[in-house]
Amino acid sequence: MLVHLTLLYGALAFARGWGEEFTFGTFPRHFVWGVASSTPGRIYTNWDNDTSDQMSYAEVDNNIRAAKFLGVSHYHFALNWSRLFTAREGQNSPNDNPGLKYYNHVINATLAAGMTPVVTLLAGELPIPIQEDGGWLNSSTVRHFRDYAMCCFKEFGDRVKFWVTMQDPSSMIKCWHSVKGIEENDPAIQAEVQVNVMTSHNEVYKLYDTDFRATRGGQIGIILSTNWYKTREPDMIDDVMADSASFPNHMGDVLTQLMHNRTTDFVGVAYPTTFLSQPLREHEQSLHAWSRTALTEMAPGNLRKLLNWLKGSVQGLPIYVVVSIARTDGGATGDLQRVACYRDHINEILKAINIDDCLDVKGFFFTSPMDTHDGSENRIGGTGSRGSLPKASELYIQQVVKDNGFTEGFNIMGGMATGRVANENSTLFDQFPEGFRWGASTSAYQIEGAWNEDGRGATFLDVIAHIHKGAIIDNSTGNVACDSYHKYMEDIRILQDTKVDTYHFSISWGRIFPYGTNHTVNQLGVAYYKKVIDGLLAAGIEPIATIYKYDMPVDLLKIGGWTNQSTIEHFKAYARVCFQEFGDKV
Repeated sequence: MLVHLTLLYGALAFARGWGEEFTFGTFPRHFVWGVASSTPGRIYTNWDNDTSDQMSYAEVDNNIRAAKFLGVSHYHFALNWSRLFTAREGQNSPNDNPGLKYYNHVINATLAAGMTPVVTLLAGELPIPIQEDGGWLNSSTVRHFRDYAMCCFKEFGDRVKFWVTMQDPSSMIKCWHSVKGIEENDPAIQAEVQVNVMTSHNEVYKLYDTDFRATRGGQIGIILSTNWYKTREPDMIDDVMADSASFPNHMGDVLTQLMHNRTTDFVGVAYPTTFLSQPLREHEQSLHAWSRTALTEMAPGNLRKLLNWLKGSVQGLPIYVVVSIARTDGGATGDLQRVACYRDHINEILKAINIDDCLDVKGFFFTSPMDTHDGSENRIGGTGSRGSLPKASELYIQQVVKDNGFTEGFNIMGGMATGRVANENSTLFDQFPEGFRWGASTSAYQIEGAWNEDGRGATFLDVIAHIHKGAIIDNSTGNVACDSYHKYMEDIRILQDTKVDTYHFSISWGRIFPYGTNHTVNQLGVAYYKKVIDGLLAAGIEPIATIYKYDMPVDLLKIGGWTNQSTIEHFKAYARVCFQEFGDKV
């Protein structure tokens, strides 16, 4: 049996950091798998001052179908404050509010798909009226946020049992508070903003705890974001974050306050990447003793270090991890870089749980496979879950979730493995089995040329090349190509020099049936392929022929091509002639 393989080579080797060896195994029985999808604002917000995106609003059902395709149990999305409130003062959202109807639809659709909704109240986007009043620099924002949260708990709390007050408060503290005339990195300003941000979280947590927990039975937490900082100095400590006072992006301070006030039921951790850092000089000013200097490649091993650091800091609270994987290999379905990133990060989480006893880690959220917005020009994910061909990363996630971890073997559709395999990133010096066959592969339009010679009829590929300019990157055509129609013996000599055993080529339908039907059989075309086959056999090379490769005759296209059932009979007649003319030697 001949198996024709198309080999995809992806850059699967990443700087893995701590814990190079891959570990097979499963996560705890009730480990949570989820998808995290942002919901960008389309109403006037401070986020919209920079960029705008309506994709998630228009395609929420596709997002939910995508998550269901992956087999996850939880679907996380963020509310947009400005969808529910358009004024400064807090007020209950009226029943005819479009934002209220929208989020009810999202929640109901999530539940109907058999998933648990995880809802974030704030992911950075303050309404512009509040921003104009000073945003997080104005203590009144605390009251506004509490009123907004009260509305959300009342309207959605009967179905939402998994709340997040804020996503990445560190960014709000450091970046999103800036208004005209105020320096973003002013330590005094940042300190004031931090007080208001954390007070807002604490107030909303207490609101839910006292007014809603008993009747709603839910839980409420926060998602913190941090990078891992690695020293640039080889003779200094490797882990900058080992000292909580040097923890970057305010995360250490925020976490300390949360634990002291006991104002979170769980901690979400968003882990973007690793930075190289160096100590500041005496004359340099910073809130921290370390300065970020350069972005490194993603280092999954450092996520394990982060979880170990958190193990002693969260006082037994559940930890949920979100890793932003933005490597998409140009939108290709074979997005193997993204597969490798997910594989290595999730495996480091497995090690942290099973080897390091980080038993507080209770779940992992994938970045949504749909096109979502991350506040920059970057888009994450793909379109396979919309019903088109799934990306490799989607099939990979689906299998990891199904297995609840990593099992040995090639168990994903297409022969992909969830775990690392032997010698994946190294060269194996050995020989293939006796009888293994080597060959070369081409197709008619790629090499033959002579597109209008000796009775050949025009085909679909001629139409694409001649009429649809830009369909082929450099606007080249197959008019001449490699001119193999005239130089096939030279090609056979080259094949003979390479010592291949087989040669795979395609027969052009239009060269045999110029008009697509057996009313006219082009004997010159038949003679050409017979000469090619005889030449191959004389050279000791086995011919392997494909009858059809995209080159349907134009006359059949005019009657609908493959949408017209009569094409089936025309194809059978064409195949019959090929078998009759060439079958004794192919």
